[in-house]
Amino acid sequence: MIAELPATPSLPRVVFLLLPHVNLLDLAGPAQVFHTAAYVAAPYSVLYCAEHPDIMSAQGLAFGQVQPLLPIGRDDLVIVPGVSLGAYASGEARVSEPIIRWLQQAHATGAHLAAVCSGAFVLGEAGLLDGRRCTTHWEVVPALQARYPRARVLEATLFVRDTGVTTSAGIAAGIDLALALVEQRHGPLVTAHLARYLVVYLRRSQAHGQESIYLAYRSHLHPGVHRAQDYLIQAQMTPVSLREVAAHAHI
Repeated sequence: MIAELPATPSLPRVVFLLLPHVNLLDLAGPAQVFHTAAYVAAPYSVLYCAEHPDIMSAQGLAFGQVQPLLPIGRDDLVIVPGVSLGAYASGEARVSEPIIRWLQQAHATGAHLAAVCSGAFVLGEAGLLDGRRCTTHWEVVPALQARYPRARVLEATLFVRDTGVTTSAGIAAGIDLALALVEQRHGPLVTAHLARYLVVYLRRSQAHGQESIYLAYRSHLHPGVHRAQDYLIQAQMTPVSLREVAAHAHI
């Protein structure tokens, strides 16, 4: 059943669809971005809805009295946070027909749809990835492509926009997705202020890879090697001697 929507005509609306076993950071990261945008003169009305009023997150935090599926307008943004990573990739979780119809109606109305992480599988079940470029968490990229062969799944990217649908990589990438959507509406200056307020150290662009080169080599058993790596990262523009690295690594 679709609920009556509170009237907030003056604010752009962001509607989060909460699914069973939703990942908290997939939800909280983007929600914090849009909620905090009010502090930089870019307010949004942030709403949450679900097929059922009580939702249990993947991390064991329960949500109660969540609003029913809301009517969606053409200027709305609908965001589908991901759930436990393997649930949709393995076929263990199923998207209900009411949610599929709700997403299809939202898209037909002209609303912009976005998904974080495994939320892309939910859009795929609604047929909204067919013929579109999209992405998801690097671990389930092959599963997304296999499950929806008509989609063009990209791996080495943080988020992808394609004709009314935006998808992002996993977990923390939802923050990058939300900042990019704010920038699309309000421009880079407002978004830079917002990222600074959120204490986001580096705003990552759409083309940024999902895996960090700085994490790829953090596999040494000796902590001194990691201290040396940290020092070299901080001193990238400065000539550094082996003696200096050894001093900072305490080796």
